[in-house]
Amino acid sequence: MLSGKEQQLKNLIQPGEEILERANLHWMVYRWPVIIFVYGCCLTVLFYTAFINEAIALLPFFLIFLSMLGGAMVGLRRMATEYVVTNRRLILIDGFIGSTTREIELTDIRKVHLKQDSLGRRFDFGKLELTLENGQTRTIRPLGSASKFVRWVEQLTNDAFLSRIAREERAEADWVAPAESSHS
Repeated sequence: MLSGKEQQLKNLIQPGEEILERANLHWMVYRWPVIIFVYGCCLTVLFYTAFINEAIALLPFFLIFLSMLGGAMVGLRRMATEYVVTNRRLILIDGFIGSTTREIELTDIRKVHLKQDSLGRRFDFGKLELTLENGQTRTIRPLGSASKFVRWVEQLTNDAFLSRIAREERAEADWVAPAESSHS
């Protein structure tokens, strides 16, 4: 039996369309909950060793609770998000209870740019910026397996663009009237 996300993806795929690459949110989405958790643990140790008043020690426990809650929310979001490249389009599925699906045709993408800092290059995550034909910019972040995903999108976008130009040239050639022959 397929999961909800798999079933939704199966329903979205059209005949003749195949999935070429998948990506999820990178595990770096957990960085802030982890940082706050470690900070809360350090404050707990500091407050219990330096202070006798237990009321003030509730602050670190509150931070620990918030970090665990934030980590759970981020984990659910990470499980419910998937980016898929097919041979025709880019599909973005997001949402746990109310799922949102966004689709971008490969022929609509004009420019693909991956922004990565040094940490992103080391752990292969980054922000994918897509410039569409109408000038709009779409951003996908933090994308896991970013370099491989971006290579697929760039290759397919280039292929789709070249095939569209070839179709337009053929259509234009069909509309051109044949040259009149001169009889001498």
